[in-house]
Amino acid sequence: MKRQQIIDNFEEVCLEKNTLIEVEGNPPKYLWLLLEGEFDIYKKPESLFDKNKATDSSKLNLWSNPKDSGNLQIGCKVGIIKNYNLVCEDSLFFRQPLIYSIRCKTNVTAWRY
Repeated sequence: MKRQQIIDNFEEVCLEKNTLIEVEGNPPKYLWLLLEGEFDIYKKPESLFDKNKATDSSKLNLWSNPKDSGNLQIGCKVGIIKNYNLVCEDSLFFRQPLIYSIRCKTNVTAWRY
């Protein structure tokens, strides 16, 4: 019975490419279950950022350079999350601010709780 109540409380949403859904340093708004599409994950390493300004990303040549990506305010791209994954569960369960930002890489269909 309780499991069904949890499932019933999920809301299906369709999001457009480049939609910023969660921001590093803030509590997550939702628990996300990605059904279709992909999320990009961004991180602001303290050693590379000084008050929202990138200082030097050459140390991380395998990461996207935030100056080139148009995503300077959310940091360096560090990964991709593909369909059928939960996102933000760590921060929600431990009541901690997010340690990453999430942006839709593609059009996305997801459940949020």
